[in-house]
Amino acid sequence: MLALGLVLGGCRFVGATDTNLRELHTEEGMHRRTARLTTHYGYATRVGVIGLLRSFGAKPQDAELAKVDDPLETCLEALNELARYDSSETWVRALQVEHFSRIAVFDPWKLSREVAVDALGKLGAQLPAWRPTPDPEGARAAGVDELAPALQRLVRAANRLARGASEPLELGSESGGAAPAAGEESIEQAARAVGELLLDLEGAPRALRVCGLLERTRLASDPQFAAVKALRLKLEKRCVELALRSALVDAAPTAYERLGSDPGWGKANVQAAAVRASVRVWGPAMLAELLDSARPRDDEAPRLAALLEEVARLGLPPAPEGADAEQAERLHAAWKRRVWLLATDHPDGLVRVTGLRALARIRGEGRGSLREEEWLEWARAEGLLDAPASKPVETPVDARGKEQAP
Repeated sequence: MLALGLVLGGCRFVGATDTNLRELHTEEGMHRRTARLTTHYGYATRVGVIGLLRSFGAKPQDAELAKVDDPLETCLEALNELARYDSSETWVRALQVEHFSRIAVFDPWKLSREVAVDALGKLGAQLPAWRPTPDPEGARAAGVDELAPALQRLVRAANRLARGASEPLELGSESGGAAPAAGEESIEQAARAVGELLLDLEGAPRALRVCGLLERTRLASDPQFAAVKALRLKLEKRCVELALRSALVDAAPTAYERLGSDPGWGKANVQAAAVRASVRVWGPAMLAELLDSARPRDDEAPRLAALLEEVARLGLPPAPEGADAEQAERLHAAWKRRVWLLATDHPDGLVRVTGLRALARIRGEGRGSLREEEWLEWARAEGLLDAPASKPVETPVDARGKEQAP
């Protein structure tokens, strides 16, 4: 036991962090004052070698229920710990996306949401490129009564595949696998049924967890399991998209009643983190969208400064596909004028300084002048003084990241 302690003393196990984060939060996202937290050494001794290899196996009931003196700090420490695990393993990344997407929206502590949003930006950038799309108008997210049976069907199909894994798989040349017996569903059919559901941030992380658990089994190497891997990737994208869209507004979740005069949402630093994360995931196209929707007199300074930081880093985004030369020129003039106004007319010093750096990037300079008189001459030469300010295109977004009719 002493030797085991010396070997494991400095180790960290994602399963322990996962267990603690679940214990620290209720289903509604609120913090618990009592929880069955576990140390990494305690987790390792309970799950054993096989459990460590599979990275799951401990039950919360195995730990002692105890008071959590500071659940906010404990949660924040666990989130930072989760962010440090190697996300190159897909099941680890799925676990990270699952937790961070829920924390980014439902956790009442602003620092936890900020950490989660920043982590989602890094994780989302690892996923194959995709373009975020709004849900169909009037679409309704699947509830637990629809999701639970679909996930049960997926698990049953996986169990049938596992039972036959010791026997040679008769893979069909057209279907890619043996046909299921009469009345049975293939794992591909079951995965497709889950993928066809429209899931919100209550359902998508649950489905993602099931896919991650299945991917940690020996089934992951089976060719027929490819459908579950594809579903896992789709769910990761869904979670990242919903969470970041919601964090740009940082509105209090509407699914549950929140108590207190200041429940903790609508924080500018969370919105600023969402700006940086969204541009990191979706690149110049998202930067263009955020420039169009920026509200110089209504958005708080940290969010505007974050937007200008991205302009200083990337420059102005290209015009949308399909825009002709005249449209592109008019759009870039509107963006340049908006950045110039923020850099020279905004009351917040951070916004002005960041805006001047963005102007320097637009003009192609390494370090731009801090003299506003010079930028006034530049704006006059660019024809920006007479250009009308572009009106922001604002689409209300609810706490789940769904666009609402204005």
